Order: sequence, then C-alpha cells, then structure tokens
Amino acid sequence: MGLKSNQNSAARLPRIGVGSGGLGGTDTPDYSFDKVALSALQLSFSLGMTFVDTAALYGGGHSEELVGQAIAGKRDEIFVATKVAPENLAPDDLRQSLDGSLQRLRTDYVDLYQVHWSNPAVPLEETMGALEALVDEGKIRHIGVCNFSMAELKEAQAALRRTRLFSLQSEYNLFDRFAETALIPYCRDNGMVFLAYSPLDQGSICGDRQRRARLAEMAAKYECSEATLALAWLTAGDQVTAIPKAGKSHHVRENALAASIDITSDDYAEIDVLCQAAPVEIPVDDIRVVPPDNGARKVYSTLEEALQNEHGFVPSPATLAGQISGGEFLKPVRVRKSEGISRKTDAPYELLEGRIRYWAWVIAGEGEKPIPCLIRGGN
Repeated sequence: MGLKSNQNSAARLPRIGVGSGGLGGTDTPDYSFDKVALSALQLSFSLGMTFVDTAALYGGGHSEELVGQAIAGKRDEIFVATKVAPENLAPDDLRQSLDGSLQRLRTDYVDLYQVHWSNPAVPLEETMGALEALVDEGKIRHIGVCNFSMAELKEAQAALRRTRLFSLQSEYNLFDRFAETALIPYCRDNGMVFLAYSPLDQGSICGDRQRRARLAEMAAKYECSEATLALAWLTAGDQVTAIPKAGKSHHVRENALAASIDITSDDYAEIDVLCQAAPVEIPVDDIRVVPPDNGARKVYSTLEEALQNEHGFVPSPATLAGQISGGEFLKPVRVRKSEGISRKTDAPYELLEGRIRYWAWVIAGEGEKPIPCLIRGGN
C-alpha cells in the first residue's frame, strides 16, 4: 500500500484510512451492529488501512469504544485519530474530554487529536495552548482541526508556539470539490495532511447517475468499482488521505484496493472534467427546508429558530453568518429538485445538506441574496 509522509513529523499515513462516523450509533450509542463494525475495522487494518478516525461525538462515545476494541493487541501498528467537541474547547474541558476518549479507546495516547468544529466562545489561542501542553505531556502526538474555514485555519496555526498543525479534515469527494479551491493548496504549501471525509459522498460517489455510469466504464479498465476509482483519484496527490466508512466486507476490500491503483494521466484528466460541479446561485425563496429523510437530526425550519439557536449548534448560524459578512466563502449547500410540485405553491428545490450553512447565508444576506448550491442530480 502506498504511503505518504507529512513534513511535520516522521508519521506515515496510508492513502486510504478508515472513517467511523455512524459506527456505534449517531448521537447516542447503538450496540446492535457491534459485531459487524468490529469485523469491518479489523479487516480494514489487515488490508493496510492503518489510519482510523473517530470522535467523542460519534455514537455518544461508542464509536471510540469500538475502535478501542479493534486496536487491542496492535496499538503500535494503528495511527489513531479522534476529536474534541466544540463545546469542550476550554482548556479544562478539553483535558477532561481527552481523558474520556483515552479511556474509551483503551490507550494512554492518541496519534492525532482534532478540534471537531470551531467555537467562537473560546479563544483559539487558549485551545491551541492546551493542545500543545498535551503534546508535551505525551497524551497526544499531533494536533489537527476539522471543518475550519481558511481564516480559522490560519488563526489556529498562528496560535501554536512550539509545533505546527498536522492536518485539516474536511469533506471532499467527486461531487463536492470545494476543498480544492484553497484548503488543499494550503495544506500542500504548509506540509499538512488533508483528511477527506465522506469521500464517496455517502454512496452517491459523484452526485449524478450519468457521470457515475461513465465512471463505472472507466473503472472496468482497472478491474475495480467506480467507488474504488473515485478514491484512487481523490488520493492521487501527495496531501490527501481519504477516510471512507464501510460496514460490509466487500466495501472494505473495495476501499483498500484504491491504494494500489495508479490512474493514467489521461483518465485522471477525464475524471477531473467529468466531475466538475460548479455551484449555482439559487434564490432563498426557491429552496424548501425539509427534515432529513431519517428524521433523526435536529433542524431549524424558520429564520427565527435559526437565530435563537435553541439546539445549541456550535458554530451557530449567526456565527457563520458573521464569517460570510466578513468575507469568508462557506462551501455550498446541497439541494435537489422537488418532485411533483407546482411552482406557484412550493419551492422548486429541497435542501438536502448544509442546513446550518443555509441559515447562515440567509442571515448574512438578509434573505435577499441567492445561496450557492450544488444540485444533486443536476449539472
């Protein structure tokens, strides 16, 4: 399996790692699939995917427990990354959160400790100082951030005194390539690893059936699936490590195979053009906010709810709106065309993903400015 080294250290990461969001539950623990999850993790490690990413928030901590069980007896062989929730970024809370993660992971250190989301209520300098102290103590080996804007990324790096950021984790797949505009180049220029979560777009791969069909045709030449080819394309550069999640053994094997595939320059260029999806600006009134299909996640349906932020999302819609007003360009939200509706009575698009960002755009533009969107099944 191809390995890449990060300029910050001698640490070596595989092109393809393992994501664990959803393993062990979403917001609360789910023990019903533990056997399947453990089997998938252990198979992943045996196939060379020796980087595993988890978080204190996943499954109410149960994801970390599963990872802890899976790495038993092979701790030194696995690069373990976990995250601290945004509400725990104050130094004392951060330490307590890490201790909980270490207990669940059954280890006395983590290789990479990441800030899951920013929290404007806690100065980044305090958080970064606490993380550096934990590096000095040996409880963590590297510091990373997730879901940070470019301004936040630069602020976090500037706040570090004795080390540098090891990694940035953000969404990146063939449908949503926003990270290519500035985030991945920043990582390349600063010797950081870019960790791509949701690299297969939750199974959609490239967001369009026609594109996916062409991708499958190309994949046949490499004797692999379109998912495997997508992962190989995303990780063809020096900086990107993809962390797909898989529960079924054949999906695990498809993911692992991507690390051994070298795409020709012509095929790489064709996929590049094939999977370009430029954002489209859509008026606020043309987007209907609907709950997620599974109905499990809390959402805001009105501007008033978003402003009040009763669910306590961090960062809040208002905070993100401030970033937009200050010149930051947040990544586009995702929509799909509504079916079976009358244009006179309902909006032509439904909001699929990015509900907090959606309300941030609404607040920043006072409901008058269109919102940048990626259209599922469009383009």
